[in-house]
Amino acid sequence: VYKRQHQLQASQMSAIRVLKEKLDSEDVELIREELEKVHKVFKVVGALEVLVKKCEEFVQNEVQNIKDELIEAMNDFENPNHLDRLEVAISKAWHLLHPAEEKLLNKASAIEKELEHLRDITKQVENLNQTTIAEIKSFKKPNIIQNCFKIASNINQNETKRMQN
Repeated sequence: VYKRQHQLQASQMSAIRVLKEKLDSEDVELIREELEKVHKVFKVVGALEVLVKKCEEFVQNEVQNIKDELIEAMNDFENPNHLDRLEVAISKAWHLLHPAEEKLLNKASAIEKELEHLRDITKQVENLNQTTIAEIKSFKKPNIIQNCFKIASNINQNETKRMQN
């Protein structure tokens, strides 16, 4: 009994050491994985319980911060670097929030696709020469302008439908 109890105490001390290392790394995914192992193997009491609670709180705060940053990035329409900021926020959030926040991640991805589309259209417009722009401006009817834009920038049919909507 003493030997078994001593082995259990030694393995708990080892778990505490490993969990502290993971917490020091501040890598949320590594901490989550280690917490899963600890909950499967040990009765979480005493010093281990205190450390587990600290790790769980850290993970919860980090996940919430990443979620908040994603939401802010999604709504940052005034920022000229909106797409860049959103891409970074999505990449940080994807592994930590999926699948629990799948709807939020899907919405962020949809905004990202729309911003990419706007970026592509902007590049196409920027590539129009001054003569073409002057010709488009001279037309009175929007249909003619849209047709000229389609021709001048070689927009495919899907993009044209989006533009008309």
